Amino acid sequence: MFLFSFLRSFYTPESGSVLKAIFNIHIYVSLAFIPMIPFKRYESFFYDKSKKYYYLIVASGVLLILRDLGKGEIFTLFGNPLVGPAFLLPLFISFGMKKDSLYWVNKILIYSVFLGVLIEIMKLGFGVKIGNSFLLSTYFAIINFNYVNRKSKLLIIVANILSIFHFYEHDYRADLLKAVVAVLIVVFLQLKFYRVRKVYKLLIIVLLLSPIYPIYNWIVYEKSIFTEVFRENSNLDRKLFADTRTFLYMELLDDLVKTDSYLFGKGALGRYHSDYFSKYRGLDGDSDDRVNVEVGVLQYLLKGGAFHLVLFLLIFYSGISYSSSKGNSLYLKSLGLLLVSFLLISFIENIPSYSLKGSFIWIFLGISLSKNYVKLSDKDIKYLIQKGKVVS
Repeated sequence: MFLFSFLRSFYTPESGSVLKAIFNIHIYVSLAFIPMIPFKRYESFFYDKSKKYYYLIVASGVLLILRDLGKGEIFTLFGNPLVGPAFLLPLFISFGMKKDSLYWVNKILIYSVFLGVLIEIMKLGFGVKIGNSFLLSTYFAIINFNYVNRKSKLLIIVANILSIFHFYEHDYRADLLKAVVAVLIVVFLQLKFYRVRKVYKLLIIVLLLSPIYPIYNWIVYEKSIFTEVFRENSNLDRKLFADTRTFLYMELLDDLVKTDSYLFGKGALGRYHSDYFSKYRGLDGDSDDRVNVEVGVLQYLLKGGAFHLVLFLLIFYSGISYSSSKGNSLYLKSLGLLLVSFLLISFIENIPSYSLKGSFIWIFLGISLSKNYVKLSDKDIKYLIQKGKVVS
């Protein structure tokens, strides 16, 4: 995936072309590298109920793909990273379960961050027009900040500064939010708030419960938090300050109710009707019959309904709870914060996509759920990240 992400920075094949199909073969090549742990051995990796949630979300994702086999869109179903392959991402939890996974994922993250900085310098200094999805890796690399060498620390700092500049200039709000969250996690790491257990637990609880008020306001008063937040800046001619989420929630939920699909969704190829894109975007090639919706939780609702969304929330809650309450290191507690931030941002973006950045969060979720990491100290974690093994 790393290699194909690099190639895509320089060239993106046209939709429907043979070359694009060849490019997407990497999806199934990468799956071959995921360790297939026998079911009887999962007991030694997972804790408590999380194993059941893993089985269920993997099975649900496979069924979402299989139920659409007869629709005659095989290339889209298996070749579009946002469609069928996106529901295979939970398999990366298995990779995170391995004790040396943290070593390898850190190496990939540092290489990704380095490429992100290099490409951004080429764009700023020489006007090179190429894509740069590698800067997004900074959001995940930041969790390892206290555990890498000085050169890697400097690289992460530079990458985060460039990320904030890049995302602000291009109006990438959700990515800008991730970059800011990354900075806050570093602050947390330095201040070591975790030593005050009640403060840390309160922070986790408040963050997890924070979506309740916006949902209540929506149901009872029909007020959107997105409209409220961006109302004062709605006159500014920038996407950064525009409400582009309220109508997505309204249209999708309305469609699911009308089609009686809110419980189990419409399958991996599921589509919904959008009046907005029919009226304003039709001439730009964006159809009113949409196969994807730009919000993570809405995408899960569209494809798998409330059933799949609940599984997604449950397994993330398990990782957050286990790493936060049982973890013996500051690293695992900080990882709990990363998972919480990803979960919350999924209410505004984080559409599941089979990609390098899409796999990282599931690997980290696997680390948070693994018995291999829960008893490790920060010294063990640091040695593992840098050397690939635990201090003997």
